[in-house]
Amino acid sequence: MCVISCVVGDVVHVVAVVVQCCGEPTQVESEHHQRKRDIEKLEADVKGNETQLSELETEMEDTRSRWLPNIEELLQRINVGFGRFFRALGCAGDVSLYQGEQAHQYDQFGVNIRVKFRDQEALAELSAAHQSGGERSVATVLYMMALQELTSVPFRCVDEINQVAECELTCW
Repeated sequence: MCVISCVVGDVVHVVAVVVQCCGEPTQVESEHHQRKRDIEKLEADVKGNETQLSELETEMEDTRSRWLPNIEELLQRINVGFGRFFRALGCAGDVSLYQGEQAHQYDQFGVNIRVKFRDQEALAELSAAHQSGGERSVATVLYMMALQELTSVPFRCVDEINQVAECELTCW
């Protein structure tokens, strides 16, 4: 009998230690069930967000596929005229669409203009670092002429190009 009472006493002591460390079993169970419900809700939210993201990506691709080919085709037509004008001067130039470093960075899209005025040079992006103000003026005028070939207007838009080409030399 003493052995049984000692064992029962040990069990009571162990239960007391567990309750002291971990709280009442019902409290632990309650927290477990609550956390399990929270996890299930978060998993459902993640699945819903993934579905929504997939739908939005599909919609974005559909929209992109409607307008991007038109822009690329237009820039190709501009490129043909731009290159022809540069070849007539014994130089080279091309126009292309810059689409950014990563897909869907539409704020990074732009027109990339590259020119070459000397035989020993490679095509370089049109910039103040690579070309003189006069060269940038010529490239700008030829780009505008290539644009104007695509539309029928009764006037030409070339005025004061040199004012922005070399501002430090022409501004007072």
